[in-house]
Amino acid sequence: MKVFVTIPCLMLGGSEIAALQMVQALVSAGYDITVVCYYEYDAGMVSRYQKAGANVSLLEEKRDGLRGMWKLLCRLVEEFHKNKPDIVHVQYFAPGMIPILAARLSGVYRIFATVHAAGNNGYSWKNKLLFRISAAMTHHFFCVAENTEQFWFGKINTKKHSTIHNGVDIDFYKNATPIEISGIKPEDLVIGIAGRVVKLKGHDCLFRAVKRLMPKYPNLKVLVVGDGIDRQYFEELAGELNITDHIVWAGRVEPEKLPGHYKLMDVLAMPSHWEGFGLTAAEAMAAGG
Repeated sequence: MKVFVTIPCLMLGGSEIAALQMVQALVSAGYDITVVCYYEYDAGMVSRYQKAGANVSLLEEKRDGLRGMWKLLCRLVEEFHKNKPDIVHVQYFAPGMIPILAARLSGVYRIFATVHAAGNNGYSWKNKLLFRISAAMTHHFFCVAENTEQFWFGKINTKKHSTIHNGVDIDFYKNATPIEISGIKPEDLVIGIAGRVVKLKGHDCLFRAVKRLMPKYPNLKVLVVGDGIDRQYFEELAGELNITDHIVWAGRVEPEKLPGHYKLMDVLAMPSHWEGFGLTAAEAMAAGG
């Protein structure tokens, strides 16, 4: 059976890792998987999907408002008509409705979707309206957590939607060895935050909390794992709060090396302003054993 998995980008992120785990499971079950990425991609992440046994189609479209969405719709309809997948599984990130509509227009027999994010701080009633319309065009909608399902649908587990939690390979994290990072000593109290360095992840909340904790815990260090477009903003904030010497920037870390970073942490902080199911929380708990 031929399954097309559509996703806006293949970057180094928790949602892409969760989608990769789904692809690995489908390939091991004997499905013929093609992953269609519309926009940005990271070569390393593309390679991981290919090593999992999936074909990867990189459309390299541009984010260009309504014009760009119309072009993407036409491109996806063309892809589906040409390849005739039995199933299209949409990773529902903006513009999530476009691939669902394209699959409908192409006469795809089964359409599924997975939504990864939720929260009033990130999504308005307009987002919910578009989501409900999109959901009506699918055969089943999967959510990564009950709170995500309740946020979007108002109820849990019906014939049209249900929850399948994100999962992690417990042994992979539990059996890892702590790494050594310059700027962190064995006696330091380490609070870690892992993920894209962007404002929605709440690094600012963590930094302000650290400012208040410093008088009581002078050996406190914050290990920031990841990179992103707002790093300069947070570096400047750390300077304003006079906590620069307490912040250790690990930068981009490949998923295979994450367990060693978790092992170095005493506490993992997840102050996200909105989140569906924080995969890093599950990973860190597995590492803590």
